[in-house]
Amino acid sequence: MKTITENEFNDFISTGRKVVQFSATWCGPCKMLTRTIEDIDLEGVEFAKVDIDNDRELAMNFGVRAVPFLVVFQDGEELRKAPGAKPRDAIISFVTEDK
Repeated sequence: MKTITENEFNDFISTGRKVVQFSATWCGPCKMLTRTIEDIDLEGVEFAKVDIDNDRELAMNFGVRAVPFLVVFQDGEELRKAPGAKPRDAIISFVTEDK
């Protein structure tokens, strides 16, 4: 999964279904969630992560108080967000529940 910065963020979320994982390199649950997400292949959905230690202001803008934290976007609009690591099936449901 690619890591994006605050400078790349708006371009990344601007079109299509995008999921951003706010995480930190020191976070064990974040690493587990990243591995889980890397095994998910959903047509029309792209995943990326933001390192909260490098982009604190961006994380604060989305109310990130703990990591991992997922935010789902559709064409630049935030659809939903949730904290915590989740199993594969829960992630798929979370990302696709309105499709």
